[in-house]
Amino acid sequence: MKQISGFSTISINGGTRVSYTYDEIDGTTGELKSQNIKKSFYVVDPDMLEHINAIFENLKAREE
Repeated sequence: MKQISGFSTISINGGTRVSYTYDEIDGTTGELKSQNIKKSFYVVDPDMLEHINAIFENLKAREE
């Protein structure tokens, strides 16, 4: 199984990119198979972009 260990969003070239890191864990033994695997992609799903924007709005509201 894969376990997300962290993620971030980056505004770049007029788009939003998500970068994330995960570990692969053996679902039977619980042993770590590989760790710190990094991937990223540009957000093209409007629903995902709304969720990302909601997180940013919530963070801004916390700082007011």
